[in-house]
Amino acid sequence: MVTGMPASIEVLIIGAGPSGLFAAVELARQGVKDRLVEREPGPHTQARAPAVQSGTLEILARAGAVDRVLAESVHLRFARLFDAQLHQVSELAFAGVDCRWEFQCSLPQWRTEQILAGRVIEAGRWKLRDDRGRLGHRGRRRP
Repeated sequence: MVTGMPASIEVLIIGAGPSGLFAAVELARQGVKDRLVEREPGPHTQARAPAVQSGTLEILARAGAVDRVLAESVHLRFARLFDAQLHQVSELAFAGVDCRWEFQCSLPQWRTEQILAGRVIEAGRWKLRDDRGRLGHRGRRRP
């Protein structure tokens, strides 16, 4: 057992990025107690991971977050590749990927994280700050 961790926590999630927040949502759906910790004092504002793939949308649907992602993103139906002279070299359509959503969603990672954090709170979690002011949450079992 990790020193300082309550014995009642079943899973420790390190990092409140999209993967950590999604894990917290899924664990809550399964009734598993967890604790999510993040070393950064607040969310970043960089444009990291701005595309959400159609397969990821299927996973977000299971977590109850896809409607917000769809509503707040730009839907990209194709990608174009240009050479150094800005002449179009190729175009790739996202249709035909055998998925309900045959497009990518353009949405900054920080907004995806906000949406998933909202789902964590809706799932009955509450926010904590440690002695350094870092954000985390402690999950609770569903009755």
